[in-house]
This record gives sequence, C-alpha cells and structure tokens, in this order.
Amino acid sequence: MPSSKSHQPTNQDVNSATTFMSSSQPPSQDYTAKSGPPPQQNPLQNFVPPPGPPPTHDSKGPSPAYVDYAPPNGPPPPAKEPEAWELAVPDTSLFPPPPAFFSGHDRSWTSNAEEVEANAGEDWCAQNPLQTDLAAPLYVSKVLQSRNYALRTPLSVSQAQHGLTGTSSASQAINTDTGVWSLKTTKSERDTSWVAMPPVYSAELASTSQQPITTIYYEVKVNGPSGGGKPTVAIGYSALPYPDWRLPGWHRGSLAVHGDDGHRYINDRWGGMEFTRPFSQGETVGLGMRFERVPGEVTGPPKVTCFFTRNGRLDGVWDLNEEDDSEVSISRVGLQGHHDLCYVVGAYQVVDVEIIFDPSKWRCDPYALSL
Repeated sequence: MPSSKSHQPTNQDVNSATTFMSSSQPPSQDYTAKSGPPPQQNPLQNFVPPPGPPPTHDSKGPSPAYVDYAPPNGPPPPAKEPEAWELAVPDTSLFPPPPAFFSGHDRSWTSNAEEVEANAGEDWCAQNPLQTDLAAPLYVSKVLQSRNYALRTPLSVSQAQHGLTGTSSASQAINTDTGVWSLKTTKSERDTSWVAMPPVYSAELASTSQQPITTIYYEVKVNGPSGGGKPTVAIGYSALPYPDWRLPGWHRGSLAVHGDDGHRYINDRWGGMEFTRPFSQGETVGLGMRFERVPGEVTGPPKVTCFFTRNGRLDGVWDLNEEDDSEVSISRVGLQGHHDLCYVVGAYQVVDVEIIFDPSKWRCDPYALSL
C-alpha cells in the first residue's frame, strides 16, 4: 500500500534539473559573431571586369569580330546596267497627282435644282446646238481692248420685268463703270445665267495669233448676301447658246465654280467636283482659262488649264481634259478652244456682286501666274 506522505526534492535532484535545462539551449548561443561585414554571397562579384568599354560600344567601330576584316583592295564594282524596261519607264515621282476620281458628287450639299429642270435643260441643249463663231473676230478684239462688255438679262427675268409671266422681278444688272457691272437678284429669283457679250475668247483669233498662249480671266466681288448665308453665285464661262434659266457649268459647253458649295462644274448637272471652300461675303474671286497650243500642232486642240483665284491669290488649278470617273464620262465639247466663249455669272435667290472685266481693277495679274 503506497505511502500517503509526499516526496520532498533533494539537492541532488535540483542540480540534475539545472544541468538538463542548460543542455537544451540552442548551441548557437555558445559562439560569438565575427567582426566586420558578412561575406559576399555572389561569387561572380569577386572578379574585376576587363578594362575599357564593352565591344559593342567601342567608339572606333563595331565589335572586334568584324573589325578584323579589311575591305578588299580597289574601288567598288560598277553599278548594274539598267534593263531596257527601266529606261522606258520614267520616274513616276515626277508625275502630277492623279485625277480626283472620287471627288464627284451626285448632289450638292447646299441646294439642288429639280430633276425635271435638269432634264429640260438637256432637251433644250439637244435642240439648240453650239455655235462655233458668235461674233466677228475684229469686233471681239475691239471690245477686248475697251472691256466694254454688255451683261445680257436672262429671258425669264426680262419677261417678269415686263409683266409677261404673271410674276414680278426686281433683279437687275447695272453698268456702273467701264468694264464693271453690279448684279443684284432677289430671294424669289430662281436659277439664272447672266451672259456678257460679245465673247471674250474667239476661236478664230486664237488660232491665227502669233502668241502660243491665250489667257482669259475676270473677277467677281461678293458683296452679299449679308447675315452669314452662303453666296449663291457662280463664276464661269460658256459657249452659246446656253439655257439662261440654268446655272453655268450644268450643261454642255459650260464650266463654273459655284459659291455655295465651292465645287467646280463642267457639263455636270449633279453635284460637281470638290474644289475649294465656299465663297464668303467681302471676298473677290476670279476664274481664268489658259489655252496653250502644242508645238507642232496646227489643228489639234490646245492644252486648256483652268485656274481660280481668291482675294488676288491663286486658289486652285485643274486640267480641263483630266480623266473622269469611269462611270461618268463628261463631254468637254465647246470648251476645248474650237468655240467662242463668253463670261457668264450665275445667280440664285439673293445675290449682290460686282463683276469686274477691267484688268486695271483686278486684284490678280493672271498673265503672271505660274500654273
């Protein structure tokens, strides 16, 4: 039977426990850390890099693997002789820009005449063929010197002014100075073409002239409309006869730049071709044509370049005989130098312009332009 008396620890037991606890401590506490920084862990840092920059950064040239080879003696071999086809094809970088195939519009973004009127204009042109000579060359030359042109009132306006159509018209053109006309039309006015007579270009005079280049030009100062609206005026040329109840540039034998959309029209009753920005009130715009006979050609058509100016500066140029969109073939008959041509200004609704035929009052010298 066990004894109920508890055991009392002796000195021997205490010493044994102390010895056991001392032996259970981590052995690292038995060492003292060495002085100084710890040793480097990356053995590669023990090596010193070679002197000088890396081979690829050598200022004397490429890496040593390439500078060991010297170029061959003597000059380089001659260039390869061009092939025959290379000599036949010129440097295309010197060619003019391609024609604006995709700049045509089916409709103007500003205003458009009704299709029935366009068809009526085509029918009228078919029934009234173009005339080659409109006036005696001597008379054309005389007026060209005096610039005393007469602006012809369209038939529809004249009939309205005389009460023959049941409507009235306050539109009128007034000769304010030698070679200067003021044209004002009203809001009720429909499309009209105001033709200056006699022609400014005589095909007979140009063909017999000793000068290889014939230039025609005039300017229009846009006085209105006021209030920020786009001027519905067109500046152009036309062979005759031309339907004066249509704007210039819409039918055969006529070209023009329209002020409301800035498009150019050549026998184009659709939306014209992108060309310049719309006209603005206070601007002076000009339109010219340059006929240049090809050396050696006697009966062939001349080269015809059309140019447009704005406030005395050249603003656009195009070749009359440039290529067309493959889907739309536009006839240039009447404009290629074989027919007499007249100044013609188009107006629709409110127009207030000054038409300037006198060269002394032009802001641009068309004969000095490099086209």
